[in-house]
Amino acid sequence: MIKSGKSGSGFMNILMIGGTKFIGLEVARQLSEAGHIVTLFHRSHAKSLPYPQIKGDCNNSDALKDCIDNINPDCIIHMTAMEKSHIVSLESALSQRMRVIIISSADVYKAFEVIHRRSDAPIQEVPLCETSPVRDVRYFYRSSGNNYEKIDVENASRESALIEPVILRLGMVFGKNDPYRRFQSIIDKMQNNHEITLPANVSTWRTCYGGVKNIAHGIVLAAEKGKSKEVYNLADKETFTELEWYHKFAYSLNWNGKIKVTQEDNSDYNYDQHLIMDTSKIRFELGFEEIYTAEEHLHEIVKNMKCP
Repeated sequence: MIKSGKSGSGFMNILMIGGTKFIGLEVARQLSEAGHIVTLFHRSHAKSLPYPQIKGDCNNSDALKDCIDNINPDCIIHMTAMEKSHIVSLESALSQRMRVIIISSADVYKAFEVIHRRSDAPIQEVPLCETSPVRDVRYFYRSSGNNYEKIDVENASRESALIEPVILRLGMVFGKNDPYRRFQSIIDKMQNNHEITLPANVSTWRTCYGGVKNIAHGIVLAAEKGKSKEVYNLADKETFTELEWYHKFAYSLNWNGKIKVTQEDNSDYNYDQHLIMDTSKIRFELGFEEIYTAEEHLHEIVKNMKCP
């Protein structure tokens, strides 16, 4: 038996592994507002959150099993599955088949290794669909001491006898309280300079972003009606060049300086390779659409920056 789908009331009992920061916190908020019951399983108790919380580590399968057996969820959203061990631990904690929302990343695609000049592969065609080639080069960040690899996470969840995965490949997520501060370099340049230079090849590069409220909305839809063993790309539909992002921040910051595009190129990355995903599948099958514009997300970033 697969434990999945909505209960007779139309609402689900959902366990989120993680969920106390940035994307997960917004997912929990939207799930709760939709009437679902949300329980967070994470390493430290967050006193201010209005959801039941169970303290535990996602690598501790015994603690995770006790949690799952106690709350008997309709589905699980795994926000923190960064390496294969996290999936192995979850499978060990399950006593029956369970639909699990797996948060993956656009970095699984071969285009990512082409951008980073880690491959002799040709430029990959964009937009990338869910069947586009994935990377051959693995463990991009092992030199920094971690085993992060979303390809391992995806494969382990597919191979599991108990996990029925719904895999979401996210674009780069931005918005208020982004721990990676993805646009901080642009903000810093505009706060400290009246003129900014941007290499020509960087200025025209495009990658897929997703405002945090939109991404959370997509995750909620996947929990409610995503199909097991399916992969969905999830990002905002509209993409912008780096130069367009600079102009958007100039407007949001009321910055009146000059952006100068130089003739020389930046050779750190292969900016001929764009990282744009086709998100038509999640839109057609699950009804996803943006609930916030990019400008509204940028406004929240700037507002939060000025009034912490």
